[in-house]
Amino acid sequence: MAETEIKKPIETDYTAGAALIKQLKEYWRTHPVKNDDEALWDIFRSADAKTWRNLMKAVAKLIEEGYEHPVWKPELCVETLRDLYQATKTPIWETVLSPSMKGKSHKYKTQIWKVARMSVEIAEKHCGD
Repeated sequence: MAETEIKKPIETDYTAGAALIKQLKEYWRTHPVKNDDEALWDIFRSADAKTWRNLMKAVAKLIEEGYEHPVWKPELCVETLRDLYQATKTPIWETVLSPSMKGKSHKYKTQIWKVARMSVEIAEKHCGD
């Protein structure tokens, strides 16, 4: 009789994702919200794919617990998170976030912007500072 291996649930470290949300929140407190802000894109680029995934898991957890975006329906939030989460697993992720993409549009850049704003707006509405 073979021993049965008990798998432990995967623990998510929300710390890196929460730190990215906090950094974005602090940035937007002192700078106007605009999509073509190069310093903002430097913040986006500073986070690796795993950090972005942890940010999205943290936001998904908040939504699961009943926190809401001030405008978006929960379904749209989850769909947007899912789309970007999958994007972080693609080979083009690093290219899209590279400085070589400055001034160029790409659907992943649009998703990054949406998720960043959504995350900050949910945090501002429900979590304060």
